[in-house]
Amino acid sequence: MFISWAVLGKADIPSMLNGILAAFVAITGACAFVEPWAAVVIGAVAGTITFFTAQWFDRKGIDDPVYAFSVHGIAGMWGAVSTGLFAAPRLVEITEVGQAGLFYGGGFAQLGVQLLGLIGTFAFVLVISFVILYVMKITMGLRVTEEEELMGLDISEHGTYGYPEQMKLLVESEGKTPDLRS
Repeated sequence: MFISWAVLGKADIPSMLNGILAAFVAITGACAFVEPWAAVVIGAVAGTITFFTAQWFDRKGIDDPVYAFSVHGIAGMWGAVSTGLFAAPRLVEITEVGQAGLFYGGGFAQLGVQLLGLIGTFAFVLVISFVILYVMKITMGLRVTEEEELMGLDISEHGTYGYPEQMKLLVESEGKTPDLRS
């Protein structure tokens, strides 16, 4: 919220909510290995990163209307890396997994493991996504018709608007409630 206030000049509620969600995403993987103070730092950084990546994707025209990739993808990647930075020796000893993070004098070992895991995840997702999307493309197609695209998938797939303000505009312009199921 503070970042959106500083950048946009106002407290933007969706940005605040996405920042909170990004903080939860980022700390989920690291929670057994970091101290509470580090969890706050990890969450604050995740919220900040999410705000700026969401703004950047918007400016670049990348289709991510609810900023799902910024919140889950980018914040999740930060969370994975943050374990390699903030893993506390005491908690590593209790869990009997991993090594102390870079900021606790553990060197680059755990950070390297976290980065390798991130690269492995990218490779796995890239290959599996390509296979699944290719099979979908040759069996059923990946695109909707141009008419469905112009109409909007909320209508063509679900028979209703996803956003109530769109329904209100339609009702006002036509003067009647449309039959969306036809």
